[in-house]
Amino acid sequence: MPKLTVEKIEKTCLKSPGKHSDGSGLWLYVTHKDRASWNLRFKSPVTGKQRELGLGRYKDVPPNVARIKANEARVKIRRGRDPVEERRLAERPAQIGMTVREAAEAYIKARSDGWRSPKSLTQWKSTLDRFVLPTLGNVSCKAITREQVLGILTPLWESQRVSASRLRGRMERLLNHAAALEGWVSSAADWKKGLEHLLIDPKKTKVCHHPALPLKDVQSFWDQLRKRKGVAAKAVEFTILTASRSRPVRLATWSEVDLEEKVWTCPWDHMKGGEQFRVPLSEPAVELLRTMVPLGGGPSSLVFPGLGGCPLSENSLQAVLHRMSFRVTIHGFRSTFRDWAAECTDVQSDIAEAALDHTLRGGQTRSAYQRGDLLAKRRVLMDDWSKQMVTV
Repeated sequence: MPKLTVEKIEKTCLKSPGKHSDGSGLWLYVTHKDRASWNLRFKSPVTGKQRELGLGRYKDVPPNVARIKANEARVKIRRGRDPVEERRLAERPAQIGMTVREAAEAYIKARSDGWRSPKSLTQWKSTLDRFVLPTLGNVSCKAITREQVLGILTPLWESQRVSASRLRGRMERLLNHAAALEGWVSSAADWKKGLEHLLIDPKKTKVCHHPALPLKDVQSFWDQLRKRKGVAAKAVEFTILTASRSRPVRLATWSEVDLEEKVWTCPWDHMKGGEQFRVPLSEPAVELLRTMVPLGGGPSSLVFPGLGGCPLSENSLQAVLHRMSFRVTIHGFRSTFRDWAAECTDVQSDIAEAALDHTLRGGQTRSAYQRGDLLAKRRVLMDDWSKQMVTV
């Protein structure tokens, strides 16, 4: 509860120079009679140091207004922002050049045709809108300091290190974009030019793998899955039979499928690697697709349509698994497939990796010479994988 009433301040505090607490870090500093000011003490979420935020003179700011200002500042602090630093930035003279907000808009527009998917663009915009633009949106890119970048990243680095690392990369790219347009050099968000010494390496973050199904439980799981009805359950079956990610399956259209050749050609913008990918279809996968044909309305229609003809959501597929008695994720089946290929077949590692659309070891040099997609060999592997679950 507030400790300082107007009566107490007038009769006692103003006659006693010193510091008088109102609670929760709000203090009234009295220097001598009739001279007093409000201050909020807090621990900076950016630097971890104690700071004080001036909230105005007592004769201009009554106690109830001071408490409102203090509560507004506390909200910012809980969200990882330092109100003292924000005030300092707001009071700085305007800098010449592109602001962070303008740089973000320019960067996104310049790459309008190069986004891997609408989801990538949405993630870019949402992270900037949430973490960067409220604090630095109106600040000149040229004036951004490493301390300001740390002020945004530090509160996220412990609890959301992977996401924070991606945010840092986005900040670096938009600052570099502004620097290239205006002819200067940016290093405020550059990992190799300072931040690597101030933040824990994101590569050292403990990786939490998707729960995968042990090989001994595959047959039991498959028997239960085949009993489930609905488009989402069919999409889960197809995802497992092709060892695919869920996104290409959910967005697959009939124009991508050749039932005669038994090949599903995924377009580049549906793939994580950003390149077109051919998937050999086993006989069970083809038969499953034939059961979906009546639902199709043309080459551009979805193979696994959701309500209203819209794509299924990732949660729709995951919900099928939640209703079963197995602790596993859709993506975890790719790990099950990889374990099976390593433990139960003599297939070369490169073929198994290619079946998962993983980049082959050897980098760009190897890719420049090995341009085939090993489709014939992958077809044999996928046929064997289907037989692990389905008797053809």
